[in-house]
Amino acid sequence: MGVFPNPAQDETTVVMRDNDNRGDLTAVNLDEQINKMVRLQLVNEKNEVIGDYSTANKGNRNTIKLGEYPKGTYYLKATFADGSNETKRVIVQH
Repeated sequence: MGVFPNPAQDETTVVMRDNDNRGDLTAVNLDEQINKMVRLQLVNEKNEVIGDYSTANKGNRNTIKLGEYPKGTYYLKATFADGSNETKRVIVQH
């Protein structure tokens, strides 16, 4: 999972690798199995979920609007169909 730009000002984009060309948001596990992202959350430094985003879009990108949040450090947590998670730190600067 890639997150850019980082640090971010108004929005950041989450990119997943789309290996099967069906347009689903996907990731590749170490065992090479395709694993669909089912949930994407924005979490603050207190580990509180402050945003919950749909991953039902077509393609391999989700854009998260960050302009409403104060500057600081946040975490994007992706949950996949097999129950695994991946977390990326995002720094918001205004």
